[in-house]
Order: sequence, then structure tokens, then C-alpha cells
Amino acid sequence: MKKVKKMIVLILSLSLLLSGSKTIIFAASEKSDGENMEKVLKYYKTKQFEKAIQYSKKLSKTAREACVSDMSAEMKKAYLKIVKKYKADSSDDAEYLWDYYYSDVDNDKKADLLLKYGSCEGDVKLYVYQYKAGKAKKIGSVEAFHTSYYAYPNHKGVIGYGGMMGEEWVRLITIKNGKLKEKTIGTHTTDEDYFNMRCILKSQM
Repeated sequence: MKKVKKMIVLILSLSLLLSGSKTIIFAASEKSDGENMEKVLKYYKTKQFEKAIQYSKKLSKTAREACVSDMSAEMKKAYLKIVKKYKADSSDDAEYLWDYYYSDVDNDKKADLLLKYGSCEGDVKLYVYQYKAGKAKKIGSVEAFHTSYYAYPNHKGVIGYGGMMGEEWVRLITIKNGKLKEKTIGTHTTDEDYFNMRCILKSQM
């Protein structure tokens, strides 16, 4: 019996240790990604694309935010209730859910819900929800034409990066005074490969 108790204590201790290590790893990753993404935006804005590329290479390939892994069951339930509402009907050219993600848009250490929804590239939008008072509240939407989304850890905002026909753009999406805002960081015309942005938000589909 004593051996069984010791084994249980050992397992619980190991579980707590691993959980703590995960939090430390995530925190370190967020700090590093936040600092490097800040430099990516700085150099992209001033059209120093080679420097922007150097710092982009230092970013994690996929975003890792502690607030996403630490979401409560109640928050997930509220967000999934919204996700289920974004369904396509059976008619042609119907709007449908392209993808959805979690990220901390306003740097309050709480995950927000981002959904990409539309019938085609011409009308697709990114919708953002926040968890408030036990419910998911819609904050607003922005155009999502040919755009993918990336984390901006420890800063206010998420990054929208897109491109087509030799032109690319980087935009910053933020929440200010309870409203969704978007501004263009920079654009670039090129006949070569598009900018290799990293720290992409993980698909939840």
C-alpha cells in the first residue's frame, strides 16, 4: 500500500513538473517571437526587406501562446458555440467557415477567437470574438482577401499577411476601445518569391 502511495505522489509530482516546464517553454517562446516580430514589422515598414527576412527566420514556425493552451473549459465551450453557427447552407455560392484560430489580440493574456468566413476570396472576412462575462462577444471584422494570420506575442494585435500577382502586404489588426482596427504596415511588389512570414496561427479545423 505504501509503495502505491509513493508511486501516486511521484506521478503527480512529475505531472506538475512537466506542466511547469511547458509554461516556461511557452513563455520563453512568446518573448522571443514577440521581440523578433516587432523587428520584422519595423524593417518591413521601412522597406528593409532583407533585414525583415532575417528576423522572420528566427520566429517559431507556428505560434505558441500560453493563453491558448491554458483556455478554460467554459471559454472553449463558448467559442465552439460560435464556431458552430458559421456553417454553409446547401445552396451554391454559400458562405462557409474557411478556418478558425485562437490568439491574444489585445495582449490581456486571454485567448480570442478568430474565424475566417465567406463564399470566395472576394467577400471572405476575418471575424474576432472575445470571451466576456461567460459569453463570446463579437468585436468586429476585417477583409481577409488572400490573407493568412500570424501571432504578435506580448504585443497588441495579430498580423495579417497576404499577396497575389506579384504584390504582398503586411497589416496589423488590433482592438481599440472595444472595436476592431486594421492598418497597413507595408507593401512590396516583387517578381521573386513572396516574404516568408512565420509564427502562423494554428488551424483549429
